Amino acid sequence: MLASYIYFNQSAYITKYKWKQTSDNGTIGGGIICFGENSAYSYHWPIITKEKQHKGIVILCVGMRMAVFSLEDKNIGFYMLI
Repeated sequence: MLASYIYFNQSAYITKYKWKQTSDNGTIGGGIICFGENSAYSYHWPIITKEKQHKGIVILCVGMRMAVFSLEDKNIGFYMLI
């Protein structure tokens, strides 16, 4: 169980995908978080940043779902990989 938690919350797993918001709260940007060379978003456990500003904190990521605390609207949002 601990190994699964560590794997799914590490940068290599989270930054491998694009994430789409599935809830009404906890919005980061426009509701889609895309990591990579051509993206302004980056992830350094547990912080999501954009243009050197903290945008959110990853609370939990399991499989295809991710829970994030948005520093923009001070709410928890849920995302699904796309």
